[in-house]
Amino acid sequence: MARDAPGRDDAAHDAPAHDDFDCGGARPGRCFLTGVIVRAGDRPPGEAVRRAMGARRVGPARADLVNAVTEYAAGLVCPLLLPESMPLLIDQRLVDGPPGPDVVYTPTGEPSTALGIRGHDLAALCQAKPVDLAAVPGVPAPAARGGRPNTPGRRHPVG
Repeated sequence: MARDAPGRDDAAHDAPAHDDFDCGGARPGRCFLTGVIVRAGDRPPGEAVRRAMGARRVGPARADLVNAVTEYAAGLVCPLLLPESMPLLIDQRLVDGPPGPDVVYTPTGEPSTALGIRGHDLAALCQAKPVDLAAVPGVPAPAARGGRPNTPGRRHPVG
């Protein structure tokens, strides 16, 4: 969910009009949902999303709001057939094509199913704006995770 910058003119930013939503009343401003398509397991950098949308603040939307607006369960949101007023961003790396097979997989809204589609076709079908989410200028990259691996150093066969 993004909080709009004060006085922002959507037409001036080449963005569609957004539906306003209740952000919990914590701060004044207009709130709107923005979908972000990233690789499985990735979290989009908030600063990159904020800059791409011209918003003051961004944060994850509540599951009940996602369910109501998208008509998908929060963990199964398919980027296709979303409300036209909901802008979508897509990681540029998915549009350019992943290494290896040229197909990415996205939820369909149903458990245990996925749609295999080329990244650039997905971006075109859902009219998502490609954004470089790999690096955000002025924001340091996350530190490498240290510590032990999540499996024991030596594996023993069972039996």
